[in-house]
Amino acid sequence: MSKIAIIQLDINEGTQWGDELTTKFIREECINSVKRYCYKHDYDHHLISQSFYSDKIGNLDFFKSNKKHYAFERYLYLDKFDYSVYIDNDIYIFDQSEPLPEIRGLMCCTEPNGKSSNLFKESNLLPHNYPYYNSGMIMIDKQNAKKLCKYMILRAKNYKRAQGKNTDNMMLNEYLL
Repeated sequence: MSKIAIIQLDINEGTQWGDELTTKFIREECINSVKRYCYKHDYDHHLISQSFYSDKIGNLDFFKSNKKHYAFERYLYLDKFDYSVYIDNDIYIFDQSEPLPEIRGLMCCTEPNGKSSNLFKESNLLPHNYPYYNSGMIMIDKQNAKKLCKYMILRAKNYKRAQGKNTDNMMLNEYLL
């Protein structure tokens, strides 16, 4: 298998959640845990700290806040590598964590039922047990990344917002649907 690239974003103030202490914890603990994990398993780590949303997509008015636009920028990078893994910057990886599985296609983690997942299912007339995926952890091969990134960027450029709640999470689930 070709080298795996793990991508994280830490643009401007950083996260859309919490306060200064949260941002400090994310930068000093969470991001560094991912760097250590990459070093241990010989993965490339890419920490994106500059926003290119305006240059590549358009105005920062598609989502509710600038910080939500920054999170969407993962779709500017996932298709640049043979195998990409996007990990939100507020995820901590323990030292005992195993290597990643073989990456084939698009692989995501399901999210427990909650407001967003229920809204997605209601908006799309889906059964209660339909899975809802979190965009905070995406593993993808280059072929599928090209399709996903193209889809997401075109939606943002054309202001095709998600049904129910306009978030990149909801858009990922619409793509999967």
